[in-house]
Amino acid sequence: MKKENQELVIILPENMENIPVRIIRNAQEEELVIKFIRQTSDEEREDKQLHVAIYNHEHYDHIIMKDILWIEATGSYCKIHTTNNKYMVSFPLGHIQKSLPERIFMRIHRSFLVNINQIKYISGNCVVVNGTYLKIGKEYRKKVLSRFVFLGVRNKE
Repeated sequence: MKKENQELVIILPENMENIPVRIIRNAQEEELVIKFIRQTSDEEREDKQLHVAIYNHEHYDHIIMKDILWIEATGSYCKIHTTNNKYMVSFPLGHIQKSLPERIFMRIHRSFLVNINQIKYISGNCVVVNGTYLKIGKEYRKKVLSRFVFLGVRNKE
């Protein structure tokens, strides 16, 4: 009888990387020490270095992606809020959202696209970015909250 190589693959979310793993084989318990090695993909390396060029009166300003706080729809324009400035561009929010990485930017309201790394806290039905309360829309709430791991007290809806 030919034995095939078999392996057990356990996929854990990033937020569970410190959970101990126990394996029980034939009523014998063995504890494994597992070290997680994070392999950075080319795409993730590029995300850290993404740059944006925003048109600003006859020239383009160079903005590092992490410096974008949030983007706000105002009619047929969008206001891009950065750590140092605000820019008005003539693009719809949906178009800008498609151009930015989904891992970094999330839609929280039909008028707001937020850099998730810039969210300081969640208060009630708002996220707080750079001291500004931005409302989470009803249709976006479930998806927004699913991007976080909640520790402590939280009423689930």
